[in-house]
Amino acid sequence: QVIELNENEDAIKVILKEVQVNPSNDKPIHVDFQTVSEKTNITINVPLKFTNEEICVGVKQQGGMISHLKNEIELTCNAQNLPEFIEIDMQTIELGSNIMQSQIILPEGVSLSNNILNSQDQPVASVSVTRAALDIDDEIATTEGEEEGAEESADAAETSEDSNSDSESKE
Repeated sequence: QVIELNENEDAIKVILKEVQVNPSNDKPIHVDFQTVSEKTNITINVPLKFTNEEICVGVKQQGGMISHLKNEIELTCNAQNLPEFIEIDMQTIELGSNIMQSQIILPEGVSLSNNILNSQDQPVASVSVTRAALDIDDEIATTEGEEEGAEESADAAETSEDSNSDSESKE
């Protein structure tokens, strides 16, 4: 967001670039600002806000888990159009799907930075199978394998008993 900083009697428009905090008490010890005008185009990292995670199709109906692969994204825009955050709706994302940087819906006057546009498109969030679901599938497969093995052993035992009774009746 653009902040108006009053210096003496002049108002200067700035954006917050960096805040250094004291690690022992989390109080700011140094703040960096960048002066901007209405014509200034800036490239800056903007936080991502993920919404509707609790009703995501891939989680609620398909048993997946959401992974945030990025928490912010580099954007280029006019200082006046700088968004506070970019909202990403997770409601319709299905199991095994990703949201790529190029799929993010951006406000008017805001675009992905040249660094992102000139590099490979990367995912910012995904819905994947949970480890617990994989463990359950493995247990089910193991149990089914054991049951089939037990049935085959029982069939083999019956066959050998039939063979023995046939040989005894012939004698």
